[in-house]
Amino acid sequence: MFFYKLLLVLAVLPEAVFVPLYIKAMWPERNKKSLVLKMLCSTLFICTGVLAVVISGGFSVYARLVLSGLVCGWVGDFFLHAGKRQGVLLVGLLAFLGGHIFYIIAFIRAAGDSFPDAGLIDKTEAAVFILLMAAALLFTMLNRRRFAKALVPVILYSAALVFMFVKAGSLGVRTALSGVPDGTMFCLLLLTGVSLFLISDFLLSVKVFLGKNETRKLAALNIATYFAAQSLLACTVLFI
Repeated sequence: MFFYKLLLVLAVLPEAVFVPLYIKAMWPERNKKSLVLKMLCSTLFICTGVLAVVISGGFSVYARLVLSGLVCGWVGDFFLHAGKRQGVLLVGLLAFLGGHIFYIIAFIRAAGDSFPDAGLIDKTEAAVFILLMAAALLFTMLNRRRFAKALVPVILYSAALVFMFVKAGSLGVRTALSGVPDGTMFCLLLLTGVSLFLISDFLLSVKVFLGKNETRKLAALNIATYFAAQSLLACTVLFI
């Protein structure tokens, strides 16, 4: 029971305490204090994942892949905040892409282990992927001048993000419908986590590429959804 309470504290503490402090410190410009607070938030979602592994009692393949994704997020957080040169920012973006890839592999492996009939992608997943990518492509093409040279990388990143969402959704729904213990809770954590990731990355693209003036509310929503997403994905380790 103690470990479960500690896990709850680790999952809630960033959103309740450190994320607001980070938002306050980084406004209107990033600084050393905001970097420290941001990395503290990032370290806490890794600690959440590690504690979830301890509670689950097994260092499964799913756990290793999710923890790898969390570490990539930590690296991306550091470089995107600390770096101003294009090359440094690129390292941060590649780290986030790597995190999405680790999550995708984790969801595919978990689905394959729990549901042997699940392939790489089925007809329903393909239809959802095509629909969401069509919307993403329409959005990017309507704003292609603002994306400029980043258009192709943005499309590729969007494809990885959408595929992660589709595979997470499929795994979550299959698990909930299978009737396994805590399957519904796993589904809720997983779907909420990846949905918040979509929202966070969309808000980030609006701010960075579409030239929208960053307001404190926009920054707060972008940051809060991101850290909540990572914490929820870390907690899914409890169930697989």
